[in-house]
Amino acid sequence: MRTAMTLKDRIILRRREDAFGHSSEKIIAAEKEVCASVSLPGLSSQASSESAGKRSDLTALVWRREFDGNAFTHAVTGGIEYRINGVGAGSNDLLVRLSLERTT
Repeated sequence: MRTAMTLKDRIILRRREDAFGHSSEKIIAAEKEVCASVSLPGLSSQASSESAGKRSDLTALVWRREFDGNAFTHAVTGGIEYRINGVGAGSNDLLVRLSLERTT
């Protein structure tokens, strides 16, 4: 028996870009609120991130159609901004798994 995937959380996907001029700050170029399923990463996800020299603080599953075609670089959940440091296949072709690293 298959269980249905429930995307019960809401996250904000952001694309940050360099500001024009002399500012070293990055500006928010695009932002989109989407449904997601946010959880702590599994042991295999953490191990693969660490072997690549990255950290994985959270994992988020989002609909592929919401994520594809946009160069999102960050995600916000619970008022905390995370850098998207990995994108992989979800449990089926409709989902994308995001590996999130806390920025502050």
